Amino acid sequence: MNLEHLISLINDPYNDMNNFNLGYEYETLGQTATALSYYLRCAEYTEDDNLSYECMLRMSKCLSKQGHRDLKELTCLEHAISIKSNRPEAYHIMSLYHSFRENWLKSYMYACIGLQYVDNKSRLIKDMGYQGYQLLFQKAYSGYNKGKIRESKKIYYELLENNHISTDYKNMIMRNVSIRDSHSTPIENTSEVTNYNI
Repeated sequence: MNLEHLISLINDPYNDMNNFNLGYEYETLGQTATALSYYLRCAEYTEDDNLSYECMLRMSKCLSKQGHRDLKELTCLEHAISIKSNRPEAYHIMSLYHSFRENWLKSYMYACIGLQYVDNKSRLIKDMGYQGYQLLFQKAYSGYNKGKIRESKKIYYELLENNHISTDYKNMIMRNVSIRDSHSTPIENTSEVTNYNI
């Protein structure tokens, strides 16, 4: 642990960034309950909506890692959207949340909403693994499972032409397209490659 963050918090316990930095330190150590409390303090003390938004995303991630706290995880994501509804990351996580639970319509809906804000280039302080193309993938993946076969296939082929997508996503798309073409139904989920659950 970086003791400088702890000393900074001791010297100025109501400073938003001191709380955020210490929360992140605990999160990287896997101590999600402690991390969550510092993120919550940061969100309460800050006047920066982007920082408050990021704290809510990180709190949802901590709750996801703890398991069996689905409603609290969902509440943090909803709160993040209420703070900064014009950023795409929370919509992406919401889409993942619902596709993991096979709530295809909600997953599709959040992917579509998030795509409206995909050009928002504001950066998070700490990377959560989000890439803009992941919302398109989620739209195709959830869309396929709710019956939008043609649209899904079109999106997959457009994504394959994108040189910026990761090899993992390209491989998943290839498998999903080949499964679809052979008329099998379950197609591959993104949960194993998303950094959100790492």
